[in-house]
Amino acid sequence: MPQSHCQKVLANTYPSDCLNCLLKRLDTLKRPSNKCPFNKYPSNRQSSLTQNLPTQGALTSEDTQHAIGQTQAWLKNVVIGLGLCPFASRPVNDGTVHFEVIGGRGGNGESRENEEYSEQALLDRVLEHCDALQALPPSQRETTLLILPTMLASFDDFCVFIDWANSALALHNYEGVFQIASFHPQYCFDGVQPNDKTNLTNRAPYPIVHLLREQSIEYALDAYGDVDALIEKNMDKMSELDTQQLHRLFPYLF
Repeated sequence: MPQSHCQKVLANTYPSDCLNCLLKRLDTLKRPSNKCPFNKYPSNRQSSLTQNLPTQGALTSEDTQHAIGQTQAWLKNVVIGLGLCPFASRPVNDGTVHFEVIGGRGGNGESRENEEYSEQALLDRVLEHCDALQALPPSQRETTLLILPTMLASFDDFCVFIDWANSALALHNYEGVFQIASFHPQYCFDGVQPNDKTNLTNRAPYPIVHLLREQSIEYALDAYGDVDALIEKNMDKMSELDTQQLHRLFPYLF
């Protein structure tokens, strides 16, 4: 199992979050910190798996719906289907997950003007969605997934942006209110080889910035119990997948 230890991607930034370290951190009720001992950092290595991410640019409405559909299928078949996250199924079943594709038209039927996004504009959207989550009750919007088909295809760049976003949340007084979970087609944990199957816990069809309500996660973890066992079980599940299962669950990696 990959070791959990602090190793910042960049100096003087907040750490990026994977699903497993998010579970571990919230189980101990610790907020993001540069010295948090429970973070499992992604490495700066590129995955050897080839990806088909498009180049940066505006998206058509068909592109947007395709990206949302692939993300929803990943949630259903991998995150929920394999039981990786104990609190994922309820908001999906309740319809309180908001999807937005950045770089083109908005998700959930939201019409947005096609435009190219800079990283600064993307950061602004992250903060706007934090404002929206704070303004809306969980019964209306529990969580938000920002899908980036045309941005941050480099895992290195993605890690830097996630650190930047975590710092921005702290500066805007959202530390302890929201958490960012990060997913990427090339996700690779620190100290783990790129082709190690355990990386699959955080490999999604596209780069994804996932905004979660910290209080909701704490409630779910209180109900779940043994987080260490869950993390170990997730790693074991990934390692046990055969070739046929890998192609069925992660077609975007082949």
